Amino acid sequence: MKKLSVLLVIGGLFIAAPAFSQTQTTIASLRTITASTTTPYFITDAGREGLFYYDSKDLTSADNGGTVIVNGTKRFKRMYSGALDVRWFGMKGDWNGSAGTDNTDAFLAALAAAGKNQVVVVPQGGYYVKGSIALPLTQTKKVYVEVYGDIYFGKGSGFIIEGQNQSLKCYGL
Repeated sequence: MKKLSVLLVIGGLFIAAPAFSQTQTTIASLRTITASTTTPYFITDAGREGLFYYDSKDLTSADNGGTVIVNGTKRFKRMYSGALDVRWFGMKGDWNGSAGTDNTDAFLAALAAAGKNQVVVVPQGGYYVKGSIALPLTQTKKVYVEVYGDIYFGKGSGFIIEGQNQSLKCYGL
């Protein structure tokens, strides 16, 4: 009986394995390949890794580079729960004290993609942001921003916090 149970478990794994298969690709490639609507895609770009699935009901969402990737008329959505990671939108923590990637657009894309009462996380690292970052007004949608890294703003730039009950927590240096 024990051998039969082991054989059933092993056989079940072989049968179930194809149901969990996924294709590894990059965001740039997912935008241009002949994409399947039944295969999940695992993004392999450093810092942007994640699983995306085809959403047949969405015909209008714009490509935001982090949670929605558009391929022609197809929309692929990131599978996640919890906070949005700004790196999914292309933020790079590569500031070395004198040079680094301008992360303004990626930070703004993450804030725009956040839902009402959702958390946007800036993980550890040094991030250069050339422009100002305005938190959404709480009357529109309240977004909680948690910064665990260090943000280096360009001259004359910074966070714009207007209205009541905004949430910006910084845990960096």
